[in-house]
Amino acid sequence: MGNGRRLTIISDLHKGLMEVVKERAPSCEHRNCAQHIFSNFKKKGFTGVELRRLFWRAAKATTNSTFRSYMREIRTMSIKAYEHLIERDPNTWLLDVSSCIL
Repeated sequence: MGNGRRLTIISDLHKGLMEVVKERAPSCEHRNCAQHIFSNFKKKGFTGVELRRLFWRAAKATTNSTFRSYMREIRTMSIKAYEHLIERDPNTWLLDVSSCIL
């Protein structure tokens, strides 16, 4: 594994894992599982077909403008839902890494 160069770890938001990865493999990319982000999103009460649809469209966005458009729609529906997702750093859960925006 070395310093983690060219290695990506996808986790389920386990808090201690990020710190260990930074320590043991500082060059490793750490990403969060979008399904876990979505599951926690629902547990926080952000439910409904439209929020689910917008979340997955945002997660699968392939351009910054598309991602931002879906996030604006989420924000229009619920500022708290929007803030919840932004706090989880979308760069770590977007399915298409080329669309990283923050």
